[in-house]
Amino acid sequence: MRSKIAGIFLLLILTVPIAATYTFFSLQIRQIRHEVKERILSGMDESKLTLLAFTKPEANHQLNWEDKHEFEYQGKMYDVVRMTTRGDSVYYWCWWDHKETQLAHELETILNSAATHQSGQQKNQYRLLHFFNGLFCTDLAGLPVIAALRALQVIPEMRWIFHWHTPPPTPPPQFA
Repeated sequence: MRSKIAGIFLLLILTVPIAATYTFFSLQIRQIRHEVKERILSGMDESKLTLLAFTKPEANHQLNWEDKHEFEYQGKMYDVVRMTTRGDSVYYWCWWDHKETQLAHELETILNSAATHQSGQQKNQYRLLHFFNGLFCTDLAGLPVIAALRALQVIPEMRWIFHWHTPPPTPPPQFA
């Protein structure tokens, strides 16, 4: 029972920070989108809008759509106020969303640092494991000091130490 509780607690410790960060950013993005929608509905000054023109294939290839009125282009988030199509060209009158762009970059930075930290953690774990493996001697009989003591039989009452890790005879003895 205690091990189940400890396992659940450990799982919570590992997942809550990730879930909390994601929830925090999601709520901020939702709030920013609501503010932008209110600005667009109240009428924006044309001078604050950015005109982006693309051919239809370029628009399909270069724009990463978040939803039907918002896309990312060259690392910047844009909210579409108006769109027109003339022939093969598409014109978007957009409002460059500075806040959401900054928030997206912060989230990307956090995710990249977490991935880098995890990679560094794996290297540190490998080094620590290698260090601890070096601390323990698995073959006492192979040490020069032990071999010399065995040859001199300095400590006859502790012979069991010298035979503790000796490998079995090769080939194994055959019994008749």
